[in-house]
Amino acid sequence: MSGEETNRSVQVKFNRIGSYDIVASISYTYKDKKGVEQEDEVSDEKEAFVTVTNNLDELQQLYADQNFIKLVKKADNVRVKPKYANDPTPNIYLAKGYYGMHVKGLKDPEIEDPYDEAIVATASAIEMDQNGIFNIHVHKSWLNEFQKEISSNSLFIHLEDAEGYPAFYTGKDNQKKKQMVEEMKSGIDIYKSISKQPFVARWIEAAMKFNVKDFKTTNAIYSEEIPRLMQMENIDKLTETDKKVLMTGIMLSTQTLTVMNKNNTKACEILSKANKWFGEEKDFAQFFENVYNSCNE
Repeated sequence: MSGEETNRSVQVKFNRIGSYDIVASISYTYKDKKGVEQEDEVSDEKEAFVTVTNNLDELQQLYADQNFIKLVKKADNVRVKPKYANDPTPNIYLAKGYYGMHVKGLKDPEIEDPYDEAIVATASAIEMDQNGIFNIHVHKSWLNEFQKEISSNSLFIHLEDAEGYPAFYTGKDNQKKKQMVEEMKSGIDIYKSISKQPFVARWIEAAMKFNVKDFKTTNAIYSEEIPRLMQMENIDKLTETDKKVLMTGIMLSTQTLTVMNKNNTKACEILSKANKWFGEEKDFAQFFENVYNSCNE
């Protein structure tokens, strides 16, 4: 809006909310040792350098005060206003209000199940968030805690401990097995709806599908997710809970791939890649070393 690219400061107007990266490039000339003028350029990039949001300080204050019922009702009114049609923030605060009610055990005759409502509101916010509002620390840390509870109650609770490593139930109780599968299916769908990186849950899903002999779906998932994983450079955009879900899925899936392929080749490719990210995690490190001998011959 004012200032030139060469000024020390410029005024910028953002037409859309979101988290913006910035790249600064500087061209300059200099004389080399022979006195000949040369040109060069340096640049630097900062991810999520500035976040642009609407002013919703009232909702933030209600959340800070833990006035969750009032927060739910206020956020519900705000989110339907035309001004916020493309802004996920009111839905984020709506989810925070519902979840706060669940944690505190607060009741309201107009709200049947705050826990389920928190899932719905979070999923809506995720779907609307095209520009990284959930990358703001206060929202990302809350999302991580919410994902942690969802994954604990809907995913990890249905896995068994096999010598310290995650595994599916392999007993003879068919009713228990059926119930576990149905609840995990629901849990996976829920988790995918509340994550900015839903692919992480597909690694658990693929292994589960193989466990119930749905080989077609298993192969379809791996055909998409293995190349994606091998091309990933880092997992910085994942929440801490996303990382745990992915790590668990990889540990389940590599065992699955060993059985499917009757060798460890593909499993070791994946484990060696994942070791760069999870090598410091005790569970993964022990699994990699003890079950796969660190993929050494």
